[in-house]
Amino acid sequence: MKNITIISIITILLTAKTLYSQNENDALLFSQQQVFGSAKYMSMGGAFNALGGDFATTSHNPSGLAFYQNNEILLSSSFYLNNSTSYFDNLSNDHYHSGFNISNLGIVLSNNNINNKSNWKRVNFAIGWNKLADYNQNIRIEGFNYQNSLVDYILSNAQGKNIENLDPFFTLPAFNTYLIDSLSSNQYFANVSSNSVKFQEHLAISSGSQNEFVISLASSYNEKIYLGVTIGFPIINYYHRIQHTENNFSDTINNLEEFQYEEELSVYGNGLNIKAGAIMRLSEKTKIGVSAHSPTIFNIKDNYNTFITTFKDYVYESASPYNIFNYELITPWKSIFGLSSTPYKNILISADYEIIDYSFLKMHSDYYSFTHENNNIKDAFKKTHNIKIGNEIRIKPFSLRMGYNYFGSPYKENDFSTESYSFGASINSGGYFIDLTYVLTQQGNIYTIYEDNSLPIQITNHNFVCSLGFRY
Repeated sequence: MKNITIISIITILLTAKTLYSQNENDALLFSQQQVFGSAKYMSMGGAFNALGGDFATTSHNPSGLAFYQNNEILLSSSFYLNNSTSYFDNLSNDHYHSGFNISNLGIVLSNNNINNKSNWKRVNFAIGWNKLADYNQNIRIEGFNYQNSLVDYILSNAQGKNIENLDPFFTLPAFNTYLIDSLSSNQYFANVSSNSVKFQEHLAISSGSQNEFVISLASSYNEKIYLGVTIGFPIINYYHRIQHTENNFSDTINNLEEFQYEEELSVYGNGLNIKAGAIMRLSEKTKIGVSAHSPTIFNIKDNYNTFITTFKDYVYESASPYNIFNYELITPWKSIFGLSSTPYKNILISADYEIIDYSFLKMHSDYYSFTHENNNIKDAFKKTHNIKIGNEIRIKPFSLRMGYNYFGSPYKENDFSTESYSFGASINSGGYFIDLTYVLTQQGNIYTIYEDNSLPIQITNHNFVCSLGFRY
């Protein structure tokens, strides 16, 4: 028979602070970047470390800003169509999500009025923002499960704990809604038979993005060496919601018909970093570029809560408290090397090579040590290598572009690499330009519904980007 227990608010808050901080996979999510920015930048796969004249370089190699010889205003917008395909119970489930957003926005001011006797030809200034990552993705999984249930995981976490010590975000709501019940003060049983046939439906909704406000300065030395620096202020806005439902039980205890588990996580963060770079013109046809990105120091605020509903003879509901948790995240260094060449007058080829060591990630809080999570980071993540390749064919006033990039897997044990293919075209009248780009991104991954229930998923994202710019 169920005992009614009152848990003090102090106990709830202390438990929340230690149990519901971000884990190592969330730290990885907020440290990874994708190829976003202007349509021109994206169409060439982001291979711009030895190129210039595009606002997106302020977040990658700011020395590219030194190539500008005119003022410019730029706006880039995009339409995305994201698809996830999951494989469960010998069935595939597709889920689509679409929307519009801004890819970048900025203004460049070029000062060419420097003393003609000086080898420093100009000083350029830029301010604006670039999109660094997109978190919009929905995953739907459904099918019959004959082997286990989410209740098994809840039950294993409850066993051996007195009722007053049950987790207020997970096991206590399950106890309050009769999903699990007590045999004694610290032993429990589930009202779902794990080996019985049951229908499971799992929906994970993610939204948000990471954008960076940039202030950049660059200069050209004798049109042979280009130097630049950016102070970046990245901002994280992330929302994640899970709704897990189980019903159509072939065998339950106490006439349980259905239960729903819901989880919400809202994340807001702001950070600071510095980027510096240089491009050297080896000849009229060839340039090399190098840039370095300092770690970003993020201050992050989480808001987390859960909700469980069961359907028996009555409807039972139980909500967790709202947990607000603050912590710091330090991302890895990034080094980038680039090469560009114009083997023929109207043909441009460029390539970038990036190095990032994700085992460098660090999490810190005044309320929680993060020792376990930081050790997991060192054990699970590794140094990875990214490759970007771009090509442009110019037939004035038109240009055709294509690109490819490969982002290596940050995991030691699994190959979760990402590939993107891009195609673009533009018209440039001198005073204005319009760029159009399509980007296809594909990635395989493993999604864990709960412990002992993981399955493969395939992520396919489509991006259509349009940039409009004015020079004066």
